[in-house]
Amino acid sequence: MPCRQLNATKTVGPDISGMSKEKVMEMMRKSWEKLYLTDKELQDTKQILTETKRSNENLKLLNHTLADQLKEARDDIQRYKSDLGIEYIVETMKDLKREINTLKEENRDLKREINTLKEENRDLKREIVALQEENRDLKSENMDLKREINTLKENSEVIERENKDFRSEIQTLKEWLGAVESDMFLMKHVNVFKDIFIRISDWYLKAAAGEETKKNLSQKEWQQIIPLYIEDVTTIIQISVSKKDLQEVWDWYLQNKDKRNIFAHHKLQLHESNGLSNTMQRLVAWYYQ
Repeated sequence: MPCRQLNATKTVGPDISGMSKEKVMEMMRKSWEKLYLTDKELQDTKQILTETKRSNENLKLLNHTLADQLKEARDDIQRYKSDLGIEYIVETMKDLKREINTLKEENRDLKREINTLKEENRDLKREIVALQEENRDLKSENMDLKREINTLKENSEVIERENKDFRSEIQTLKEWLGAVESDMFLMKHVNVFKDIFIRISDWYLKAAAGEETKKNLSQKEWQQIIPLYIEDVTTIIQISVSKKDLQEVWDWYLQNKDKRNIFAHHKLQLHESNGLSNTMQRLVAWYYQ
């Protein structure tokens, strides 16, 4: 009967740091396959041991049979020794001894094979224990990877929330910066506004039919007068600001006329800082209404 010799090896868990999740799963799959094959070999070994035990039982029966035959032969020899020659008896005894020795040798071979199978079984058990330990290590490392992935997800969510907060703050800063830039632009051109409004009011008072018409002038009419006044080359020549400055102020007004509530505090600044006349105060009040 052939013997299968397995060398017991000490299994060391692999270093899976840096491996991808797919690689770790592939290693676990191979470990399970190896464990399955090892279990199958153990079952085969158990089958061989069962067959060996059955053979031993058969040998025992054969030994009993041979012993009975030997006893019968001895009895026959005693009964018929007068009829048998000594040489025949000696030859028969030698044959029996040879058969007994052969059976003993076969029995020793069976014992050696049984011992080999026992050793293989112990090796298989050690290998199974090593595989189970390796599997536990892989499961533990897999749990560590899952926890690390969850931590990364949580960190990613925190970073995303912080990014949203930063974007909100940046947008607020942009709006604030836009307001500051608009404030600076307006204050830079306060004198231009003053000159424009004074000259517009003077021009209108001279051109209008009377005070009642001025009081009843609508926003729409004012919005028509201002660009006409700016485009009047003759009038532009008469004032101390350039056409470029006037156009810049008017463009700024068009861009920000829907956001005038942001600059409402300029009304007070213009009144207190520049000492505007009542006419100019009314114009500024209209501008910010």
